[in-house]
Amino acid sequence: MSSNSVSSVQKVEDYKSSVIKKAEEIVRNKFPDHILRFNELLEQAPFKCDDLSKVHSELHIPVPLPHSSIHSNSTDGSERSAKKRCREEDTEEVEVSGCKVYVLPLGAVPINSTITSMVDTIKPFIRDLVEEANLVGG
Repeated sequence: MSSNSVSSVQKVEDYKSSVIKKAEEIVRNKFPDHILRFNELLEQAPFKCDDLSKVHSELHIPVPLPHSSIHSNSTDGSERSAKKRCREEDTEEVEVSGCKVYVLPLGAVPINSTITSMVDTIKPFIRDLVEEANLVGG
């Protein structure tokens, strides 16, 4: 073997051992730290919630009548006009029952501020955890 290929093999081995060291460090130290940090978060607001009614938010989305009850009196074929057509990948037409919805009658649905706060708090931790898990698993 030439000296160039020997140095390349040595570089690969050095890289492999550095990745193994990083992965061992993550599994031994960082994962337990993440678990402790997540447990601390669960003891703080907004995650510690004794009354779940505080998390609940009303959506104000009306529920339409079922399709069968709308057309139960109709026998003249007008039921067919209320159906939409949907195309599948093989271009075979399939009838889909329902009505078109262009806008919610009561306007936009508000966000749940409690859930949004939880997601905003936990997202950076989850992102870090996923990156570290990819290093260990990869």
